[in-house]
Amino acid sequence: MPSIPIIDLEPLWDNSPDGIDVVAKEVILNFKELGFAYVKNHNVSSALLKEIFQAAKDFHNLPREVKNRIFKIKPSEDTCHQMLLK
Repeated sequence: MPSIPIIDLEPLWDNSPDGIDVVAKEVILNFKELGFAYVKNHNVSSALLKEIFQAAKDFHNLPREVKNRIFKIKPSEDTCHQMLLK
């Protein structure tokens, strides 16, 4: 089983002249081929990540009727993940 690729964002922060190109190529390659990757050196604090995961958990624990009032999946879009606010 292949491993999940890791995209390192460090080149964005080290002021290297080609940093953005290096990262962009990795993002395009991995998300186009696999659609998923781990990201490291993103500079998002642990506290913020904890809040984000808690908010996602809280949302997913809501009753379906409440979630359906918040988001609507538009079936005509190209991707099943396209969600639009009402």
